[in-house]
Amino acid sequence: MIFSFLTIFVNQQQQQLHIPKEVFLISNFVVLVSKRLIKMRLWKRATGDLKDRYRILVARLAPHGPCRNPNLESVIIKATSHDDHCMDYKNVQKVFRWLRTSPLYFKPILYNLSMRMEKTNSWVVALKGLMLTHGLFCFDLPAVHRMGRLPFDFSRFTDGHMSPEKGWGFNAFVRAYFAYLDHKSMFVFSKAKRLSKNGKEKETEEILMEELQNLEKLQGLIDMVLQVKPWHQNKKMVLILEAMDCIMDEVFELCDTFCAEIDRVYWTQYCTES
Repeated sequence: MIFSFLTIFVNQQQQQLHIPKEVFLISNFVVLVSKRLIKMRLWKRATGDLKDRYRILVARLAPHGPCRNPNLESVIIKATSHDDHCMDYKNVQKVFRWLRTSPLYFKPILYNLSMRMEKTNSWVVALKGLMLTHGLFCFDLPAVHRMGRLPFDFSRFTDGHMSPEKGWGFNAFVRAYFAYLDHKSMFVFSKAKRLSKNGKEKETEEILMEELQNLEKLQGLIDMVLQVKPWHQNKKMVLILEAMDCIMDEVFELCDTFCAEIDRVYWTQYCTES
């Protein structure tokens, strides 16, 4: 209705003001293109919502299993929906509430999340899944420390709903975010493994080498997290900005940890030599 009114208005203005025919045709073309773009956005949003509803229905009808919980799976689907406006923090907190209830829910959460990520070719779902995975590292649980590599792979992620020209910025953002989280997970795993061996007697030089290697890995993580950045085409999207909030918090935390580790290594070596 809005576009019909706009078209009639343009026609009336062309007749009254004697607008050149070329300008009149261009204005009509702009109206038609705008109308088509809005229809495409609405259709994309509707199809995404239908996909999420279908997945939730399948999850509720699926039988229970060691890693299959219909209620938990439904919450994860809602938390990683196709809605590109913003993150659904309400359902994200529901996922974390399951983990706070019992650490035993970590394996089902990781299983259902990885299944969701492996099936998607939407940058929105992929990014929300990465943000949810990022939140799992906030829990100081042995299961998180033993996770190792992430159970899904976005190193070659490509959005299936966009042309390469339009989607390269989103694809690059998802790939960089995944690469950082994958290396962070391996860093946490190797750190937990190293701490478990601290009870054994080691020479001073061996301990110093381990500390320096740990600093080198931390520096590598800082370099990787700085590569997670939006490109010109997606800088103003709310979902991208929400992800960047997580990234900036991570940058400050890593820098603080790096400085603290350097200080600790220096004073340990100084005290040993004294």
